[in-house]
Amino acid sequence: MKICFLVTLYDVIGGVETLIYRMSKWLGQNGHQVTILSNKIISPLDNIHGKIIIEKQFNLLDDIWRAKLFLNKYKSLDVDFVKTFHVYDARKAAALACIMQRPVKVACGVYTPKQLDPKVMGWETIDTYLKITNKYSRWLCFADSLLELEQLDVEEKYKQYQYFPLPVGNMNILWTRKPQWGKLVSIGRIAEMKTYNFLMVDIVNKLKGEGYNIEYHIYGDGEMKDQLESYICEKDIHRCVFFHGTLPYELFNSVLTDAYIFIGMGTALIEAAQNGIPSLVCIPYDKDAKTYGRFSCFPFDLQKQALLFKTDKLPSLKEEIVKLLKAEKQEYEEESKRCRANAMLWSENYCMNRFLGIIESMPQKTINSLYLQYSRIIRCIKNNLSRMHKVILR
Repeated sequence: MKICFLVTLYDVIGGVETLIYRMSKWLGQNGHQVTILSNKIISPLDNIHGKIIIEKQFNLLDDIWRAKLFLNKYKSLDVDFVKTFHVYDARKAAALACIMQRPVKVACGVYTPKQLDPKVMGWETIDTYLKITNKYSRWLCFADSLLELEQLDVEEKYKQYQYFPLPVGNMNILWTRKPQWGKLVSIGRIAEMKTYNFLMVDIVNKLKGEGYNIEYHIYGDGEMKDQLESYICEKDIHRCVFFHGTLPYELFNSVLTDAYIFIGMGTALIEAAQNGIPSLVCIPYDKDAKTYGRFSCFPFDLQKQALLFKTDKLPSLKEEIVKLLKAEKQEYEEESKRCRANAMLWSENYCMNRFLGIIESMPQKTINSLYLQYSRIIRCIKNNLSRMHKVILR
């Protein structure tokens, strides 16, 4: 199969970039052709099994005419399937699919349903996304996405999605570890949605005051990095909260060797659980220091694509940490085994075969190309009217 990943990339490696790297690597090793079409390329995506196309006018590809010019330049681009990872990239994929010489299936992925919040993306972007896609082309990642989706103010017909678990490699599992009691670890992009990094600073401060001799180690980079460093200094807790900055992927396992508890979300959380570290699932944009609970019992039915628990009484993140800290050795080891077992549902082979199966089952037409063209015309008219209004005011 010929697959194109169309994605807007930034200078920081996060969950989306890690996901694309793993998917591209697995697909290339299993006989599929992969092309990454983007505005730039960053490591480790520059070392995939496939073709990389960097387009200077990438942000303009949502225009049918620009998309035609692009395909004239890259006449060798031949794909069966186009996958995006952000709401705002859906228009670009739809435009390319409209003018391809043969039918192309499109899946417009959403890494987190918070992208469908009008306060985040704006109604026009979201409305276009929802109307050019259907239930076959809307894809969600990770289990808690279903919970977030239910909380959004969109029509029920737009809440129909395909669910694709995040694939996690299982080649470098730490079968032997020496967990250091009280060592808490978080790995991931320091972003606005990942409020748990800030909340954990307060939690560690409280636990230290209650007599718990613990350490919290944070690894990652991102747009909230400076704010986090300032917050740690403000709380004067740098003796037990350590911010290490960027962690190269090849060193991921080395910092987990003696971790006692992992706190986080996304691919890093699953990989930590796969290595047998008792892990707590954090909530995007959380302000109340809550958690979805332990990853080992994170109740999700992969077949029914549904959460199997009530969310009206979510546990406190601090209380769950204390429970693990107080656990007897045997209880801790059993929790470690449960984490490994649950994480295997996200193994690369299982997830990627599911990925290919979803593509095969998709109908040929997965986007509304007419609405794409209509929305483009409306947007041009609105922009021209706005310019005319400014000229008149002058």
